[in-house]
Amino acid sequence: MSLKLYQRHPRSLEPILENTYLDVGGQTIYRVHTPFAPTPNRTTTISKTLYGSPIGIDHPPLSPSTIRRVLPKDDNAANLASGSQRESVDDSGLEIEPNASGEASNTAGHEATNPLATRKSRPTLDREGTNFTYLAQIDWRVFKSSKIRFGEGQYSYAGREVHVKDLFKKQGWGWWGRHRVFTGEDGNEYRWRLGRTRPELTLNDALKTPIATFHNQRLFSRQGCAYLEIFPQGQHMVDEIFVTFIYIERIRRVKQTHGI
Repeated sequence: MSLKLYQRHPRSLEPILENTYLDVGGQTIYRVHTPFAPTPNRTTTISKTLYGSPIGIDHPPLSPSTIRRVLPKDDNAANLASGSQRESVDDSGLEIEPNASGEASNTAGHEATNPLATRKSRPTLDREGTNFTYLAQIDWRVFKSSKIRFGEGQYSYAGREVHVKDLFKKQGWGWWGRHRVFTGEDGNEYRWRLGRTRPELTLNDALKTPIATFHNQRLFSRQGCAYLEIFPQGQHMVDEIFVTFIYIERIRRVKQTHGI
């Protein structure tokens, strides 16, 4: 069965850079936080709760009506409109917010400590008492390659700082430019396809086996919450999929916004 991670705030001005992701039981699994700053360089911190497995991997999924009950009412897609985003793009196609900053700060519920300095992830508590642990940080850069700092965990690059030009290689062409290929923790190659309206992750093989896809919110459907769906073939590397998804969907939206 598929694992579905629902966005808590789909109508945020920055739904990819600032959001919380819930499983079908309404349990928080991931948090993505990007502090505002006045320079073009910002840092996104990705944290994960310490619950254990999200519902959908070790538990049967809930019905759509139950999902609507556990998700906040304002997350139901009916009567919602996505907020617009204003972004800037450098000549390499990397996306950065116009009002942006250097380093992430420690905020309630978000661990911004550099794992390269501590060499381990330290759990923190959010305002509701939920325990989070550091997963990764993305440093968005305009004039040079952005980079990702991975926390300790099940990653090919665990505990390392990697430039995205070294993490991803460009291969093939899609609606918004070159697709991105990376090597997963299992040694297989995976391709993020920059689709016209959403990103899709497949094995980078002849069969293009589906691994994950993002579903945008549907404005006129009561079951239309935006969510990332991870298929059984990718559930051994959920954290790695989620971190790379944040990067890929960010650059895809920038290209879509600017038509490049």
